[in-house]
Amino acid sequence: MAAGLCIVISESASANLHHKEFIRVLPDNILTDATPEAQKIVNATISEMIDKNQYYRPQILEYVRDNFDCKRTIYNYNDIMHEFISLHS
Repeated sequence: MAAGLCIVISESASANLHHKEFIRVLPDNILTDATPEAQKIVNATISEMIDKNQYYRPQILEYVRDNFDCKRTIYNYNDIMHEFISLHS
């Protein structure tokens, strides 16, 4: 994502991501299923997301900066640590 690319991800790996047009979540069973039908779904989804890269790149980069840039997330981490220390002191 940091490169501005759409992603296809499993349901179990998507817990910390928001619902966005450039993030496609597939059920875990589809990604682990080796049947031709499941492979067709995965391949079609990946192809679709590749096609969308050019349209969503600015939004993807903004999303990554807002949610994963260490310069921003360190403040959240700092707040969480202070709250943890307060609760357990």
